Amino acid sequence: MFAGIDTHKDTLAVAVIDAAGRQRAGCEVPNTEQGFTVLAELFTRHRVTRIGIEGSGAFGRAVAVHLAVKWGHSPDVAVVEVPSLMTSRERHGQVGKGKTDPVDALAIARITAREEKLPPVKLTIGPAADLRALLDYREDLVTERGALVCRVHADLTGLCPGYQHRVPTLTTRSRVREVLALLSGDDSVRAVLTRRRLERVIAIDAEVAALTRDITSLVSS
Repeated sequence: MFAGIDTHKDTLAVAVIDAAGRQRAGCEVPNTEQGFTVLAELFTRHRVTRIGIEGSGAFGRAVAVHLAVKWGHSPDVAVVEVPSLMTSRERHGQVGKGKTDPVDALAIARITAREEKLPPVKLTIGPAADLRALLDYREDLVTERGALVCRVHADLTGLCPGYQHRVPTLTTRSRVREVLALLSGDDSVRAVLTRRRLERVIAIDAEVAALTRDITSLVSS
């Protein structure tokens, strides 16, 4: 038997299927320790040998850890990650069915049964989890910085025409400060907002530098 879990912040939708892809059980449980216990009992009762989880690195992180700890060293049960793209393709292949949590859970279960090379879920605990969290947060900051810089460049075109010949990029703190100097004395709303964005860029750069030190220290330890 195979199982699929569609994960959300508050709930987990589950489908259990047989080797022919026919659904034998289905339910929705809270995304809590109590819900995880219900799932473990369900899977044991139906003798599930492979469990697929979509979103084991996000809303499904806790249930993935719970199930992987319970069966991680068991040769009889595998807990694997199902990519969301696969789920989407599988769902579209079910004629007449739109996107719902039970439909997605069934799609995940069928993928779990069919695809032999799905990767095992990664335990997001310990130093490896800390490193992943630091890297994810650093990536969020870098993404935020990129969006801020794009908006600043757009606003500067109107605030300081030709500025790009003096400050072509905003990749360093010194260049960000050059633009702040160009805007000094301009009290227009757009200039004030641009200065705030640039100050946020400086703050992000400082935080990214600190995170990089933390990451380097964790990797070296």
